[in-house]
Amino acid sequence: MSSLKVDNITGRGSTGFTGSVKSEGGNTTTDLQQGLCKHFSNYDPRDQILHSSFNQSSITDHALGDISTFYTNVMSSAEDRCVLLSIWNSVTDGVQIYSETQRAGSNIDQAGDTAQSTTRVNYHTYYQARSNSDGQLDDFDASYCATFGDLA
Repeated sequence: MSSLKVDNITGRGSTGFTGSVKSEGGNTTTDLQQGLCKHFSNYDPRDQILHSSFNQSSITDHALGDISTFYTNVMSSAEDRCVLLSIWNSVTDGVQIYSETQRAGSNIDQAGDTAQSTTRVNYHTYYQARSNSDGQLDDFDASYCATFGDLA
C-alpha cells in the first residue's frame, strides 16, 4: 500500500476541492465538504467563559438562559442548516446537592434554537422539575452548540 502526504489540496474550477470518501461499509460515498461541522462553541454561561469555538465571531449572554452565538462566516440559508444544542450541569444546583441519579430522575434540562438566521444561533436553556410543566430559563455549567449546513 502506498501513502500520499501533502500540505494542501486545491481543486480546479469555481467549486474548488470538495472531495469524497467511501462510507464505512463501502457502499456509498460521503462528500467531505458537506459533512463537516461549520460552527461550534463550548460556553460556560455561569462563569461567562468561552472554552472553545470554531467559526464564531462573538457570543452574547443576554440574560439567564438566553444566549446568542454569532458566526464569523455566515450560513447560506437559515432554513437549510442543522443546529445541535446540548447542556451539561454539575451535580450541584445552588445549595442543594443531588446525585446524578436523583437529578436525572427529578428534573429535565432542555435547550432549543429560538430563531432561524444565517448570522447567528439564539438559544434558550431551561431547567424544569418533572412535576412542573413550565420550564424556567436557567444557566448551566456548559452549553454546547454545533451547526451543520452550507456556508455562504
